[in-house]
Amino acid sequence: MIFIMILGAMILNSFIVIFSTYKKEERKSLDKKQHKLYFIYGLSMFIVDRLLSKIVKNNLKVNQALGKLIVKEDIEREKYLYIVKKVAICIVVIEITFLLTAATALSEKMDNQSVDTITRSVSQDTEYNLQIEDKKGKQEQVTIHVAKKQYTKEQINSIFRKRKDELIKKILNKNKSLNHVNQSLNLVTSIGKEKI
Repeated sequence: MIFIMILGAMILNSFIVIFSTYKKEERKSLDKKQHKLYFIYGLSMFIVDRLLSKIVKNNLKVNQALGKLIVKEDIEREKYLYIVKKVAICIVVIEITFLLTAATALSEKMDNQSVDTITRSVSQDTEYNLQIEDKKGKQEQVTIHVAKKQYTKEQINSIFRKRKDELIKKILNKNKSLNHVNQSLNLVTSIGKEKI
């Protein structure tokens, strides 16, 4: 599904690039504020010229409505640009649909990944809410409580020995040494990535 949507978006973008030179001179004279999607007009004009020209000419209601709205000398050009603008909007909607569908499918795929390991936090207890499925396909919501990592006395002593200089530096704060304290100490509550 994701592949098809991305492929669709890529093909549509390819057509936009391929037809970017179609009626280029005619598009240069357009007011870019009025025609904000002018960069897609190459493909839009091609579609209108090849596929929709008969439909547009034979649509009496649209022609009458545009004839009433447009008070210019070149009414046919304005009718043509009106239809081109509508086709360009349809192209943008199709492009957005492709991309949003691909993003949604990708998001769902990432949400449904299987979990084979759970990380234990060193600083706090964690709860994981998981959707499990048995061999028969029955699904169930399960909450797993994982306590923070607990160290043995030997591990704690080893960590303190490794982090002794770091601990003293943090505690001293702005003081010169442990023997010369004339400012507030920083009595830290934990040290290192182990959060001892």
